[in-house]
Amino acid sequence: MGSESIYRLLTLGTEMVPLLERVEVWNHTKSTEDKRRIDNLTPVLASLSSLSEIVWSGYIPRNISNIPWPYLRRFVIRESLNTRQCLLLMARCPMIEEIVILHLTNSTHDAAIPVVHLPHLRTLYLKGDTGQLLDQLVLPSLRSLDMTPPMDDKALERLGTRSSCNLFHLCLFADKRPMHTISEWNALEYLQSACCQTLRSLHIKPATTDTFFRNLTWKGEIGNQYLPDLVELSARSYTTDGIVSEMVASRWHIQGKGKSSCSSGLSRYMSDGIREGRKRSSYLATS
Repeated sequence: MGSESIYRLLTLGTEMVPLLERVEVWNHTKSTEDKRRIDNLTPVLASLSSLSEIVWSGYIPRNISNIPWPYLRRFVIRESLNTRQCLLLMARCPMIEEIVILHLTNSTHDAAIPVVHLPHLRTLYLKGDTGQLLDQLVLPSLRSLDMTPPMDDKALERLGTRSSCNLFHLCLFADKRPMHTISEWNALEYLQSACCQTLRSLHIKPATTDTFFRNLTWKGEIGNQYLPDLVELSARSYTTDGIVSEMVASRWHIQGKGKSSCSSGLSRYMSDGIREGRKRSSYLATS
């Protein structure tokens, strides 16, 4: 929706759009008049009981986090948003089920901002500086999390402890920081968290090492066991020959019964393998 469409919607009135369910607003102009129109549009959209999804691109309204969004179930912000703005917006969306923030930045910690409780949020996608935001959220229904890993290795564990959530999907992807292997993020710290023990799908975008795959290898009753319900794994790998295949084989079928067994068995593994600087062909395994 460009500036001209915004103007027309404002002149129509909300009674003329009773069935509007989704709106995408994009405005990359620097025009003061266009920005004013978008600011005026925000409360109009928030009042629509039929509107369940909104996508913002370009200019973000100054008042977007200052008005309630009682009906919104999904929002996507494609422009830069700091932690404070994001938390204030989240707090105004009591029914929200999915949030996508593509450019999250840190803001000076404000003790006046309360922890935000979102009982219906199931899907969260965060790209940028995520640690500060995770420490301010309680998400008991969270099932899917895609994010740039925070610098603080314990941030996800704290989120899981506060929320008592059970993740089914986790994706950790690289950003512009100079991180070459997943070990530098201590990915195993994440996978030991209680909220990750229900994972069925795990995607690791930066390269992983032998240590990572050895810890995912199912050992029956010997040693620690991670992710017993894992069905799908996607990872890039800098590994010694045989390490990955051993992990896949150990989880290929249901391993017996009881607490020492894999409850599901790995049915799909995808790898964009890298070894000695050369890209190997992708390997796909399905049962």
